[in-house]
Amino acid sequence: MRIAVIGPGGIGSTFAFQLANAGHQITVVARGARLDQLRCDGAIVTADGERAAVVRYRRSLAGLLWSLTRSNAFRRAVAMGPAAEARALIDQMSAAWPGHTPALLAIRP
Repeated sequence: MRIAVIGPGGIGSTFAFQLANAGHQITVVARGARLDQLRCDGAIVTADGERAAVVRYRRSLAGLLWSLTRSNAFRRAVAMGPAAEARALIDQMSAAWPGHTPALLAIRP
């Protein structure tokens, strides 16, 4: 399965690692200091020993989601993080991704 992890913190990076280790094709999308850290550390390693793709995004999150889903590469999305941010992300994903239902995996206060 192709899975994008957008804005990976400690938990998202762990999920990305475990999913990659299970054989899924992972793309990690980050920016700023987190992007630099992931690139420097080569943090996400796939089951075959390759590094997962880490890409920089400069546009809005809705624009990013639209471009990812436009290619039909990603059919499902999961939002994780603080409750307000996760709910806002779900709203943006729903607007950017008509006909697909994002999943809210986990939120924290």
